Amino acid sequence: MVDIDEILSTILDLKKNESGKTKGVLINHLIKQVNHLHSDYSDNIQEYQERSDEAARKHSSLIDAIPDFIFRMDHKGIYIDHKSNDSYKGQFEKKFIGKSLDDLDISLKAKVRLAGAIKKAITKQQIQTVEFQLLDNNEEFYVECRVVAGRKEEVICMLRDITVKKKSEILLNETHNRLFLATNAAKIGIWEWNVIDDNWIWDNSLYELFQVQMGNDLEPLRILEKIIEKKGLSRFYMILEEAKIMGEDFHVQFRIARNNGEMRDISCNFQVYRNRRGVATKMIGVCWDVTNQNRILKLKEEKELALKESNFKDQFLANMSHEIRTPLNGIIGMLDVYTSSNEFNKEQGEQVEIIQGSANSLRQSMNYKRYVSNRQSSKITSNQSNA
Repeated sequence: MVDIDEILSTILDLKKNESGKTKGVLINHLIKQVNHLHSDYSDNIQEYQERSDEAARKHSSLIDAIPDFIFRMDHKGIYIDHKSNDSYKGQFEKKFIGKSLDDLDISLKAKVRLAGAIKKAITKQQIQTVEFQLLDNNEEFYVECRVVAGRKEEVICMLRDITVKKKSEILLNETHNRLFLATNAAKIGIWEWNVIDDNWIWDNSLYELFQVQMGNDLEPLRILEKIIEKKGLSRFYMILEEAKIMGEDFHVQFRIARNNGEMRDISCNFQVYRNRRGVATKMIGVCWDVTNQNRILKLKEEKELALKESNFKDQFLANMSHEIRTPLNGIIGMLDVYTSSNEFNKEQGEQVEIIQGSANSLRQSMNYKRYVSNRQSSKITSNQSNA
């Protein structure tokens, strides 16, 4: 802990000493003291913030524990008297004041639960808690009732309005159900890793995605080590370690081997949650099967490569056709001139005819290959434009 007086003393010494060497030593000493002071101040601020948050949570809990309405009943559920918070009197007085258990505007199931809570509170001398909905045509109204044993087989019922809390829970459950339906339809598995406790949690869809039986004696991390390829497992661990140090959003892809020997490609996105000090405390991620998508991408790449090779071959044939046809036409032309201006004996005439026939046949073959190449090229271009 650095004292302010020490820093002031160092500043006074700095003003007294004029020599450069001594002055430099004092300045470095002053810088260290200021840094220590800043570190102590930051720690104190952090500790104060944590204490303030804890006090706020305790204060909120105490406020939530204060009942809005209190009334007494006997062991048979007969109303005795009440005491209420004025701000809530209008909401509770019509529903509870002067009414016994059988007369309350709550469902039959709620009446049975409340009667059971009254009996247990008296016999076991323990606080019983019951939540129920008041039957109101205008709005939804939820109440928490804490039943405490009183004197002479009486109970004290402390009511608290939990409508906001209950509606939030209902909305959260509806959102959870929608998320479950969406992830189940899309075959998306969700996982959570508590970094501090090193605890992994998988949902049902993730077990189904990996085709691993729930209730397996192996922990989730051990299951991953068993089914992920070694190269992909090393990359997965490396990205997890990087995520603990810095960053928020991460992506990794790996291959798994299912029980039937089938290899599947898995894509995984996850987010990192950190505390105020920037330390990673939790990671939540989603995994889904991208095997079919990868196969389609691979087929597209193979198709593009085949088209390039086909185009190269066609271009090569077109160039070769041009290079061969030009001298070939010259040969055929010279043969025509030579035969028209000279006379040959029978053997020489047959030889010239063979040369002319071969040359013409070669020219026809080159023309046909050029025609086929042009047709294929136009067909490929048409298919690409349609696609």
